[in-house]
Amino acid sequence: MAEWKGQSRGTVLGFKIYVFIIKTFGLYASYFVLLFVAAYFIVFSFNSTRSTYYLFRKRLNYSALSSIYQVYKSYFTFGRIQLDRIAIGAGLKINIVSSLMEFIILMSYLKRKKAEFF
Repeated sequence: MAEWKGQSRGTVLGFKIYVFIIKTFGLYASYFVLLFVAAYFIVFSFNSTRSTYYLFRKRLNYSALSSIYQVYKSYFTFGRIQLDRIAIGAGLKINIVSSLMEFIILMSYLKRKKAEFF
């Protein structure tokens, strides 16, 4: 399995703050903070934002406003996945199956023993 060789922008302090927020106020409060963190990354992570904007604007032919929204949404989704991983690591029980169809697909994988968890 390949290891991550990219550059992480997160710090130990940021990680500890999110663990504190999750344990004290819950996962939804950390999602609220993530709204502002995702906006921060749009402004201060210029190279990544530019590449993602190019994808939506030039390759997928979205409008300029829609491209900006999709970039924000992609940062927010990535952050939400990371927060869910932190919450699971912190011992918080969360609902990771968001729809009935995903649940049915997950159960079919489990029946065929094609999925492994932890």
